[in-house]
Amino acid sequence: MKILYFMADWCAPCKRFLPTVEAVCHERGISLTKYDVGKNAEFARKHNVQSVPTTIICVGDEVRFHTSGIIPQQQLETAINEIGG
Repeated sequence: MKILYFMADWCAPCKRFLPTVEAVCHERGISLTKYDVGKNAEFARKHNVQSVPTTIICVGDEVRFHTSGIIPQQQLETAINEIGG
């Protein structure tokens, strides 16, 4: 399982939500990769990122969870649990 986190330097919500995502990943031993949409526009388009922050949970190459905006930590943890992480 891995989490892809799409963000932008200018995005205040991205900066506010990032510590939550980092903490959950650290606690659960989940790989986290952060992508700046300005520097990774093509990769963001490939993953249907239309706004930031966008959080995607993948198992292998399969997207199992995709959400935009800030979500409560519990909702992120629930998604991970439902996927089996």
